[in-house]
Amino acid sequence: MEWSLEAEDVLRQSRALAEVDGRPTSSFVERKDDLEAMLSCCDAEEATYWRQAPGSRISAAPFFFERAAIILSKRKQYTDVVTICDRWLAIADDYRSQPMVLNGSATQCHLGPRAQAIEKQRARAISKLG
Repeated sequence: MEWSLEAEDVLRQSRALAEVDGRPTSSFVERKDDLEAMLSCCDAEEATYWRQAPGSRISAAPFFFERAAIILSKRKQYTDVVTICDRWLAIADDYRSQPMVLNGSATQCHLGPRAQAIEKQRARAISKLG
């Protein structure tokens, strides 16, 4: 008898899988220019992140926050850009203090190019508002 457990199943069982309408947020990547889809994914990623136990949180995906910020910026909704970026930054700030991140056994996505792009989007939006 063969038994297999997919990563998605493990994440779902541990309540660490972000979902929109019962589908993993990763299934929305192709809708990257759809603001409503990206915002729904941001909501799901954020809610999933914060409901995980402190000290063992798996990072939210920065992709959706970056895409939402890009779309909002193109629409000149700079206050909303700052808000969506701040939501990601709060997650990133908490994530960097997780023991598995500190000991190097977890992804460093809070330091990666998407995280850096989110910070740049925020700075640009603030300069446009000011």
